Amino acid sequence: MKQCIFLVISSYLLVFFTACNDTPSTVTANALQAVSVPTKPFTGLFYYDKEVTRFVDCTDGLSYAVMDSTSKLKQFYADATQMMPCQGEPVWGAVQGRMDANTSQFTVLKIDSIAALNKLNACIPFDYWCSGTEPFWSLSISKAGKAAYFKDVSTEKGYSFNYSEPVQQNGGLLYTLVNTANTKEQMVLLIKKEDCSDGMSDISYKYSASIQFNGKKWKGCAEKWGEVHTE
Repeated sequence: MKQCIFLVISSYLLVFFTACNDTPSTVTANALQAVSVPTKPFTGLFYYDKEVTRFVDCTDGLSYAVMDSTSKLKQFYADATQMMPCQGEPVWGAVQGRMDANTSQFTVLKIDSIAALNKLNACIPFDYWCSGTEPFWSLSISKAGKAAYFKDVSTEKGYSFNYSEPVQQNGGLLYTLVNTANTKEQMVLLIKKEDCSDGMSDISYKYSASIQFNGKKWKGCAEKWGEVHTE
């Protein structure tokens, strides 16, 4: 009987110590795996709309859900777009972070710089970047970004539009764009391949741009992706 009891106790202790030894090794392995994910610099576009943040990496164009460990990204975004915010517009960012390809999640650990989107830092292709003076305005339209953003400096208002394919009409490319905030409102944008001057510099642009929206008209020049002036 004593021998049987000894064997039972021995078996129980063996199972107990085996379980105890297995648990730390598993935790350690997981911890080492998490630590091994590298932290490095990234540049890309941050989209913040209705409490949802995503990051589009400039190097490969892939989109990731964002976890902001700094708790400052929302404020940086607001500061960059505060003059004439457009619903859902992206901002350019240079940050330090960690990418998890398995969960498509990007963790922001440090913010180096956040800036409003412009024709020089827009790493996602756009169709045209348009602008004009008297009054000042700008418009970017991107098939890749599935949107267009219009800023009217004279009224300090910004508008977002859903992207739609242009048609050949009136001697150029005609876009009919629907306002995302009010689907009853449409903008008509006409791009023509012709010499154009902005009236404020010696730069000669290859395209003209004209806009009709909310009963008003704007005229200016346009630059195509890959043909942007850097002066």
